[in-house]
Parts: sequence; structure tokens; C-alpha cells
Amino acid sequence: MDFAKIYPHLSEYRSGQFERSVAELRAAVAAGMVPNKMFVDAKESINRAINEAAEAFLNSGPHIKGRNGQAHGQSDWWLDAYDADAFVSGAHNLPAALKRAKKHGGLSAYAEFIAALLPLREMLESAKPLIKKRGELPKVRSAAQIADDSKRMHCQCCGRAILANLGSIAHHGYERPEAYYQTASCMGAKRLPFEVDRKALGEMIGYMRDRLARDEKYRAAIKSEKRPIVFNYESQLIGPHRGGASRFKWPVVKRKFDVSRKSFAEFKEGPGSDSCYSIYDFDAYKARYVDGLSRAIESLKGHIAEEQARYDGWKQSHKWEGGEWVALKKRKESA
Repeated sequence: MDFAKIYPHLSEYRSGQFERSVAELRAAVAAGMVPNKMFVDAKESINRAINEAAEAFLNSGPHIKGRNGQAHGQSDWWLDAYDADAFVSGAHNLPAALKRAKKHGGLSAYAEFIAALLPLREMLESAKPLIKKRGELPKVRSAAQIADDSKRMHCQCCGRAILANLGSIAHHGYERPEAYYQTASCMGAKRLPFEVDRKALGEMIGYMRDRLARDEKYRAAIKSEKRPIVFNYESQLIGPHRGGASRFKWPVVKRKFDVSRKSFAEFKEGPGSDSCYSIYDFDAYKARYVDGLSRAIESLKGHIAEEQARYDGWKQSHKWEGGEWVALKKRKESA
């Protein structure tokens, strides 16, 4: 695409911006992937350049004609484009402007100029099917990041790739891929990576099974009403009057309330008034609480099953040698 005709009619700033936008968009189209932000910026830059160039081209025409015998400030080409409704407004209406310019006898030069701009519209149209949002674009890693990856191994407990260039997994918090929180420390921190050992994973599974037993025992106690439901909440005490001044507020205090069949009426009128406004009796409140415990227990069971499968399928693949992790050579199958 040759846009030599457009450059003489652009300011220096617009010319440089236009050239960069065209080059970036052309390269993205050739690569088959156009970032959405790049397309939006390039489209705006190209449309502004088209409008500026078309306006400048019309103003460069002769000033011979007048209206009602009076000289006019605009060129004859501009006046003819006005009569033909052939003004350009961005790339999208170039075909319509060209069609109208061709019908007008005095706009042949203008029509030729518009025709030279049509490849810009075609380039924008060809880019549209290739537009990708930020989340759809492949992640580009720098040379430093790639080098850093070579120093990482996988944690036994959370399974994440963690820096291990000193012979053990660096300190990090526990985080599951689908979880929305992270603990301060993972059981796999400062232990051998999963490629080398599974002892820390076995210990974690043991702790998880102990927790499962405690959770099931607690749920049974709640069901049989041998233990109350502990409701944690926060309250803010209001201090006394100080002379004629209004009352001041004390800091927020964390509190808890033991909810039982006997105390439910007091609970509903007091700290539970906002959390159980649609619940009318203790049985419904207990059922909702037990249901929450059951969902958490089922989630924990699924987590244990996943980790047990990792534990059972473990095979050593690396060893620490000469200050770095070395992959074990695969044993050749005997004939």
C-alpha cells in the first residue's frame, strides 16, 4: 500500500502518528492477531489523518468560482464537494464520498485522491475479524522471565512453580488455582520439590484427613444440638456524653453469640437481626448452617481425593546435582 498522496496534506505530528499506526496495524494483520486496544488507537489515528488530508486537499484547489458574484473563502473544490455532499468523514464513508465525487464533473482530482485512500479502509476491515481482547492474547515472556522459569520447580503441596535454585522450594503462601485466598505459609515451603519428593504432600493429606474428621464430628454435634452454633459479629460501643458535645464512638469490638434453640429468639432480635430476617425458627437456621458445613466437607473430600491421586501417581523426575536440578535420564525399556 502506497500512501504517498496523503503525506503532503498532513501536519508533521499527524504524519508521524499515521505512519506508526499503519505500520503497527499492518504487522498485526500479517501476524493474524490484532490486539483490541491497538485496533482502536490505529482506527482513530487513521480516521483523523484521512479527515485532515481530505480537508487540506480540498483547500488546495483553485479559487476562481464565487457565489452570486462574490469571492468565497473556500476553494472551488471545497464548494463542489459541498454541493455533491462528498465530504470525507473517516475511512468508513470513503466509498460513498468517492461515488458522489465521480458524479460531479469538477471533482475528478478529488475522486482520484479519495481512491488512493481506499486501501486504508480495506486494511481496517481486514483487521476486524482478527481483533483479540487482552485476555485472549498469548502472554509474551521476556528473556529474564524465561531464564527465571528454569530455576523453578513445583511445590509438593500447592503444585505451583516456585523458585528452587538453592535446592529447596522457596517460602511462599498456600494457594489453590480455584481459591480466592492465600495463607501466609505453605506446607511445601522449604521442602524438596514435587519432582524429587512427596513426603510433604503425604503430611498435608494426613492433616486434611484429620480436619475432615473434626469437621464431620462438629457437624454431627450441631445436628444433635449438643453444641451451639457460634455466630461471630462486630459491634461498636457508643461512648457517653462529654459535656454538651455529641456522643463519641469507641473502636469496633469483635464478639460472638452462642445460638441455640433456647437463645434463638434473643439472637434474632439482637446480633442476628440482619443475617436471618427471612428465617422464622431455629430449625430453619440450623438447617442452613448445616448445609453450609456439608458443602465445605464435600469440597474438602474432593480436595483430598485430588491430592491423594497426585501422591499415588508420583514418580521422581529430577535430582540435585552440582548446584542445580538435573532431569533423570529415562530408563530404556528392555527388549
